[in-house]
Amino acid sequence: MSTFHMFGMYWIVTGIIVLVCLVWYLIGVLKDQESKRLQRLIDKKNNRLFLEWKTGIEASNQIIPVASDLLLAKGEECYHVENMVTLLEVKSVRYSSHSFGSMPVGGSGIRVGRGFSKSESKDEWRIIATGKLYVTNRQIYFDGDKQDRKIPLDKIATLKADYSAIEVSSDNRQKSMIFQGVNGQIVRQLVQILRDESM
Repeated sequence: MSTFHMFGMYWIVTGIIVLVCLVWYLIGVLKDQESKRLQRLIDKKNNRLFLEWKTGIEASNQIIPVASDLLLAKGEECYHVENMVTLLEVKSVRYSSHSFGSMPVGGSGIRVGRGFSKSESKDEWRIIATGKLYVTNRQIYFDGDKQDRKIPLDKIATLKADYSAIEVSSDNRQKSMIFQGVNGQIVRQLVQILRDESM
């Protein structure tokens, strides 16, 4: 094959690689835009539901218990249920890296290879389970497919919320928990009301 043909093939292959990379990049950008668009729609819907819920409470001046399949203790009532909730918790993940170097042996000019290993641990949010979240006048209860969580209202230290998730830290746990797929504004307001009523 002549040098001219080899040169031409090189540019064709390079062009194909660049084109494939560009297509993958554009797909990623479009997926990211679609994901953000869907999140905005979810937030808008949850904001509307929160305002309707808040207006209903202000009009009736009370919160009304809801039906649930949770087995309640005596005097306990359920006020909110969320389906398709994902529980995330911080887990330590260990990463290992290996590197190789060489060192001279004596004055012979011969170099001997040597391997080095480094291990470190990082905290990362990991999915623990999916399931239902219940808010009662005594607790936030998560009934998951793999693990459950019970958080008494009087043990909640912090509760951060947006329109589609809550992050809860409690006195009896070292690390906080995130519950995705909940109307965080409703849950936070409800927990505040129920805690105030129990005092």
